[in-house]
Parts: sequence; C-alpha cells; structure tokens
Amino acid sequence: CDGGCSEGAICNIDTNTCEQTPDLVTSDSCQQNCGDASILVYSNPDTMLFEQCCEISCECITLPPLQPGIFGRFSSMIYHDDELLVSSYDTTFGDLVVTAHNPATGARKAIEYVDGLPESGNPIADPEGPRAGLNTPGPDIGQHTSIASTETGMVVSYYDVDNKDLKFAQYDNTSQEWTTSSIHSGSGDIGRYTSLAVDANGRAHVAYYAHRTNYAITGEDGGGSQ
Repeated sequence: CDGGCSEGAICNIDTNTCEQTPDLVTSDSCQQNCGDASILVYSNPDTMLFEQCCEISCECITLPPLQPGIFGRFSSMIYHDDELLVSSYDTTFGDLVVTAHNPATGARKAIEYVDGLPESGNPIADPEGPRAGLNTPGPDIGQHTSIASTETGMVVSYYDVDNKDLKFAQYDNTSQEWTTSSIHSGSGDIGRYTSLAVDANGRAHVAYYAHRTNYAITGEDGGGSQ
C-alpha cells in the first residue's frame, strides 16, 4: 500500500490496495492511528472479506522492509568471520552498501546501508530495515569502494561523489556500529579508485587518485592514510 493509506482507509495486504472501511465494521480497532512505520490492516483478510465476511477487525503491523536499490558497482570483497563481505555502491539511492554472503552458496545474509542516507524524513518501510525505511534521496556517496578486515571489525574506503572527497567507514564488532569520516583535507577531486590495506599494527593505508589538486593527509586514529 505504498507505506500507508489515507484516513478512513484500510490496507488489504492480500491485494496490496487501500480500501475504504466497510460498512460492516463495528470494531473500534479499525479507527485507530498506527503512527509512523506502521500500517492499519485487516486482522485476517482471508476470512473477513467477500463471501466469507464476518465481523471485521483491524490491527497495526510494522511496515515491511524497504527493498534495496540496484547495488553492486564499485565492489570490493573480503572473507571475514566465516562470511563474504562485499562493499559496493547502490546506484538507485546513491549510497555505500555492505552486504554479507554465505561463502558456500553466495546467498545474501544481510545488507546494511552505511553512508548516504538522508538526514531526516518519514519512513515508508520498517525503520529497522535497509535505509531505516527511508526512500528519499540523500547525499551521493559510495563509489570506488575498498574493504578490509581488522581485529575489531572492518573498514571501507570510498568516494564521496557530491563533495569529491575520500571517505572512510569503520565498523566495530563490540558496539556493532559504523562511524564515517573524511580522511583528507584540501580542495579538488580526491578519492577515486581507492585501494585499502590494514597493516600488522591495525593501521589503515589507502591508495587513491587525486585529480589535479593540492591536499594534505590527516592521520586521525583509525582513519589515516599513508
């Protein structure tokens, strides 16, 4: 039902359409406000409609996850903790994506949108799913990715298309959170064709292309470049 129905309408999940509240409805459950990221549906559309119709009731359910966009360009892959981890660019939303795959079959186990999400907006899908349920565009980020593993998680270098910057994302296994930062200062077009490696001391090293620019490298912990 495209994330919701107008006031006085109910989503029929069998037909994926919004329907006006039937005259037979006597339950107050069909008049409730479900709030963000939820939608009002028939409690059992298979038995409450058409010739099988009985007393009709409704309930609020969490919206399904947002369908990922077209991702996979500018990809990089590693084997880490018995999984294949792939960083890539979602061309639909303009985001940096990291996916986990079964190493034997290649089947996708998880997908996470790391950078490029809009700063605000109303979710039209499950906020616990991809892109926090947001389908609105954010900054264009995530091309030319390179991924590597560390003792505490994983790191990704990538290109910020909007700002023409080199960026760095770090995942911590303990907090299970991503942090992102820019790892250069200066002006110009910096950060295409990245290649990332982590040395024995856990320090990330990034090779990349700087297009006709003057720049200075920063050496921030976890986000430096040599």
